[in-house]
Amino acid sequence: MSRRKGKNTTASKPGRKTKVSCCALITLDTTKIRKEYLKKYQRRKKVLDKLEAQLKKYHECDEPEFEKFLAQRFGAEQTRQRELEEQIQLCQSRYGIIHFLASECGISNELYCAKLLAKVTQENDFWSVLDTELQEFRDEKRKRAEEYARQRKTFEEENEHLYDDDDDDFGDWNDEYDPGESDEDEDVFKHFFDELFGGMLTPGNLSSQSDQKDIKKLYRELCLQYHPDKIGAHDANTQKIWISIQNAYQDGDLARLRTIHTGIAIDSGKTEFSCSVIDDLIMDVEWSIQETRSEIRKKKRSQFWGFFEWTQKQREHAEREIKAAFARELREAEYHLLLLEKKLERILTPKPKPNPKIGSKREWYQKAAAQHPDLFTMD
Repeated sequence: MSRRKGKNTTASKPGRKTKVSCCALITLDTTKIRKEYLKKYQRRKKVLDKLEAQLKKYHECDEPEFEKFLAQRFGAEQTRQRELEEQIQLCQSRYGIIHFLASECGISNELYCAKLLAKVTQENDFWSVLDTELQEFRDEKRKRAEEYARQRKTFEEENEHLYDDDDDDFGDWNDEYDPGESDEDEDVFKHFFDELFGGMLTPGNLSSQSDQKDIKKLYRELCLQYHPDKIGAHDANTQKIWISIQNAYQDGDLARLRTIHTGIAIDSGKTEFSCSVIDDLIMDVEWSIQETRSEIRKKKRSQFWGFFEWTQKQREHAEREIKAAFARELREAEYHLLLLEKKLERILTPKPKPNPKIGSKREWYQKAAAQHPDLFTMD
C-alpha cells in the first residue's frame, strides 16, 4: 500500500506570524514629471490656439466677406424674399385670428367674416374691424378673469371661519398623530439617500460656504488683473479670458476659476504647481479642443467656409448656384403667398344663396311627370 501524504500543518498553527516582505520606497523625480506635464500642456495649448484661429478667421473674414458678396450680387432678391416672408406671416396671422374668433363664437369662418363685413365703414376697413374685435375679446377675457379672482377672494374671506376648527373633525386620529414622526422618517431617508448617492448627484458647480469664500477671493484676484477698468480695453485673447472668468463666477464653479488662474500663471512663466493641478489644466484644454473642433465641423458645412480666400472662378460658380437657389425659393414663396391670399379671399367673399323659382304645384307635378315615364302606359 502506498503511504498517504499528510497535509502540511505548519502554516496553519495558531499564533504563528506570517512573513511580511517589505519593499524600499522609490523617490519620484517630480521636477521631471512636472516638466513633462508642462510640455504636454504647451503642445495641447498650441493645438487649441490653432483651432481658435481658424474659427476666428471664419467669423472675422469669411462670414463678412460672404455677406458683402450677397449684398452686391443679390440685394434685390434678398429684399424681395423679406417682403414675401412678411406678407406670408401677415396672411397666416390674419387667418389664424379669424379662425380663433369664429371658433369662440361657435360659427364658421365665412359666417364670422360676413358678420364683420356688416361693420365695415369708410373710416374702418375689414382688418381694422378685425383688430377691434380681437382687442374687445381680450378686454372681455381679462375682465372675466379679474371678476373671477375678486369673487373667489370674497368667498374665501366670507367663509374663512369654516376652516378654523377643522382639526376637531378628525377626532382621536388627530390626537394620535405626531408631526415629529414624519420629520424623523424624512431625516432617516435623507441620511440614507445621501450616503448612497450624495457624491454622485451633487453637481460640481454647487459649493459650500467655504467654497463661496474661495470663489469670491479668487474672483477678486482675477478682476484685479483683467477688469477693463484696471487694464483698459481688451484684445481678443483678454476678452476671451474675461468672459470665461465671468461665466465661471456666475455658475459658482470654483474648479473652473482655479483652472483659469493656473493657466494664466503658467502662461506667464510660473511652474511651481503640482502635477495634479497641471493635469486638471490639460483636461480642461482637451475639453476646449473638442468643443472647438465640433463647432468648426458645423461651420465647414456652410456655403462660405474659406470664402475670403476663394478664387474668382470659385466665386462665379457659387454665384450661379446661389442665383438658382434664390429663384427657386422666390417661386415657392410666391406660390405659398398666392394660396394664402386665395384662402382669405374665399372666406371674405360673400356667397349669396340661390333663390329658387316659385311656381304652382301643377307646374311642379307636370315637370316631375315629364322626367319620369308612366309605368301604366308602357307595353
